[in-house]
Amino acid sequence: YFVIAAQSNATDFGDTTAAKIYWAAGGGSDMAVAANGDGDIDYIANIASTGNAASWGSLGTTRSDFAMCSNGTRGLISGGNANSAATDVIEYFHFDTIGSTWAFGNLSQARWALASTGSDSRALYACGTNGSAQNTIDYNEYATPATSTDFGNMQFSAYGSAGCSDNTYAAFSAGWVGSYTTTMKYVTIDTPGNSQNFGDLSGNNWYRAGACSNGDTGVWGGGRGQSDSDVVNYRDISNGGSAY
Repeated sequence: YFVIAAQSNATDFGDTTAAKIYWAAGGGSDMAVAANGDGDIDYIANIASTGNAASWGSLGTTRSDFAMCSNGTRGLISGGNANSAATDVIEYFHFDTIGSTWAFGNLSQARWALASTGSDSRALYACGTNGSAQNTIDYNEYATPATSTDFGNMQFSAYGSAGCSDNTYAAFSAGWVGSYTTTMKYVTIDTPGNSQNFGDLSGNNWYRAGACSNGDTGVWGGGRGQSDSDVVNYRDISNGGSAY
């Protein structure tokens, strides 16, 4: 972990309940929830205190390579790879109801290795693959379980992307676009439309990176390109430009 407002290297926080791959996570002001590719869900009850995760339960639909986003009250787990087939399933959970997930709806396009972020009211899902890279952006309102609605298109077809937001703009690293790239794009969350240029990350080791924000500054960390990376970049989301 690190404090976003104070640029520094990451420090050990604790351990998940098991060593697994394809984790996705979402959080609120107190709690963080993470699910893995075997369908297990862990949680940290208080992210202000370091320590190990506890078991939350299991996904309703077991799959890997899904995306997760949250608004601090409700979290959405979207898409994924279920037995080598793309799925459009969206499940949701409430941070105050440990142990349960419920059916929320479906993506407009089944895919895995997608990115997800949003605002306090709206969740966005971008890119992904169903055997070929996609440029789809679709969305849901957190409060209303439903099939997602078309938002627009990313300027590239990609998968392994990562996104975060400041509640107004959502910024996405590209991931894999047929090659490793530094490119970032953004959309205005309340205004459906195609993406626009945002800036660039340093280096091109951002395939399957992680991303998060504190509502102002977006942070992208880890990932791979020609090699695995431990680099962390950051950027004020309200102002496009190259990341630091």
